Amino acid sequence: MNIGERAFLNCSALNDIYCYADNVPGTESYVFARVKTENVTLHVPISSLDDYKSAYPWNTFGNIVALTETETGICTLPADKTDASEQTFAIDGKPVENIQKGVNIIRFSDGTTKKMYVR
Repeated sequence: MNIGERAFLNCSALNDIYCYADNVPGTESYVFARVKTENVTLHVPISSLDDYKSAYPWNTFGNIVALTETETGICTLPADKTDASEQTFAIDGKPVENIQKGVNIIRFSDGTTKKMYVR
């Protein structure tokens, strides 16, 4: 994925940018031209937080934070539910025997369902 040249040109009112890409997107020249990125909060996947913090121009943002469960719909597995899972599915909805790396869908014995990311 690549963000085109001057995509955010003159977006001086930006407060937050939400980037859901696990792999840091490439950028063309002047993608954030005339944007004070030091005043903008960048929200990124927790698994890629360090990558964004070290890659230009993303590292110019004043605040780089992990996306929350509310923003992604993906959570960490609650400690009290580790033995209560009834069924696990891959992101494509196919049942799997064990939790896989990446996004898993877990149905618990109490009827709740959660999406969970595993590194």
